[in-house]
Amino acid sequence: MSISTNDTDLAGTAAETTQPRARVQDLHVTFRRRGVPLNALRGLSLEVQPGEVMALVGESGSGKSVMGLALLGLLGGESAPVITGTAEVCGIDMVAADDEERRRVRKAHLGAVFQDPMTSLDPTMRVGRQVTEAAGDPAEALRLLDLVGVPDPARRMKAFPHELSGGLRQRVMIAMAVAGGPDLVIADEPTTALDVTVQAQVLGLLRDLCDELGTSFIVVTHDIGVASQIADRVAVMYGGRLAEVGTMDDVLRTPSHPYTLGLLQSRLDLTLPLGRAIQTLPGQPPDPRAHPKGCAFSPRCPSATEACSQIVPEPTPAATHPGMSACIVDGATSIVRERQETAEFLAMVDVDENQKALQVNGIDKRFPVRRGMFKQDSLHALRNVILDVEAGESIAVVGESGSGKSTLLRVIAGLMTPESGTIDYLGPRPQVVFQDAGASLTPWMTVGEIVGERLLK
Repeated sequence: MSISTNDTDLAGTAAETTQPRARVQDLHVTFRRRGVPLNALRGLSLEVQPGEVMALVGESGSGKSVMGLALLGLLGGESAPVITGTAEVCGIDMVAADDEERRRVRKAHLGAVFQDPMTSLDPTMRVGRQVTEAAGDPAEALRLLDLVGVPDPARRMKAFPHELSGGLRQRVMIAMAVAGGPDLVIADEPTTALDVTVQAQVLGLLRDLCDELGTSFIVVTHDIGVASQIADRVAVMYGGRLAEVGTMDDVLRTPSHPYTLGLLQSRLDLTLPLGRAIQTLPGQPPDPRAHPKGCAFSPRCPSATEACSQIVPEPTPAATHPGMSACIVDGATSIVRERQETAEFLAMVDVDENQKALQVNGIDKRFPVRRGMFKQDSLHALRNVILDVEAGESIAVVGESGSGKSTLLRVIAGLMTPESGTIDYLGPRPQVVFQDAGASLTPWMTVGEIVGERLLK
């Protein structure tokens, strides 16, 4: 892939040198909401090397996405924050650059993949036209779709985004991101909305593109398991600062920071005995309006000492691996490990087999599908589904995309009408929690109004 000749002055020799593709130095980002400062990043420093996949891991609010937006030069607009420090892409500081230079850097050096492709793709344009806009040529667009594993790319070029599955839409976004041969691609939660099999395919695709094209990737994720499948190095962030950084293998096997170990222990482990409580991190991430004095993690840390509440730790050589860790307590992770070893077992609730909370009998559901101009067919989404849920019982409905999970739950909740079958409830109809809270909550109502409206019914 070649960079547009209009940007050769900017592209320079970025791909030919060993300078970092991304370099962040002492980056501070402060937003203001109703006059109150919100400290999103507090002195972050990090580098991403050519051909490297760097994962940014941490809980929501740790500053991962803000760092990605700073490198993309997308922190402007009416609510532009106060930014100090540098965020360089191939030697060009996106903080100091003007809008025109940022646009040129994005065109020559950068690509982006966001969490929800439906908010990034134009629903009124065919896929082929959108990829062609990024690639500059229909033949190149076709080649890119084939490169990222879109089956029958010529036919998919004529499709609209809503006609593709979530996995295919994300592949289209990746094709657009790598069009033009960027030096760096920033992927912000690229697999969160995908099922596990498609997630594995997308992660493998990103890894292959990195190896084949020499492109560097920054993958933003809250899931350290996702990071382990793709990253060369991982940077663990907390409270807008760097907690730990090292190779993926080192950090997974011998974490040095208690927060990193806490994240690892919080993962679901299918090898745990039935009823063993999953270890969670106590408390909540720090409020960006009022970070605690000293180490931001100290209020939640079982290894914290009095000094931790007074000293802001800087990253220093880690005790357990060749990377860096921002912790002043020797052997901090050993205390966290002891907490896991003494974890309690959950009390198992007895299930009343004689009382059915839900009975689903012989449910069938079809959807009309148009075939051509005049012919209409139907998609058989559910076939003779039978399901009993005992009082006090929890059941997981598992399967790949398109297996009928969501359709079944919508039918049970009364949001869809089945063609045949019966549904019997114990008590009132069930309540539903959907995947996308943003699409479920009324945007012009406050949280208090939304919750209060339900309580008044």
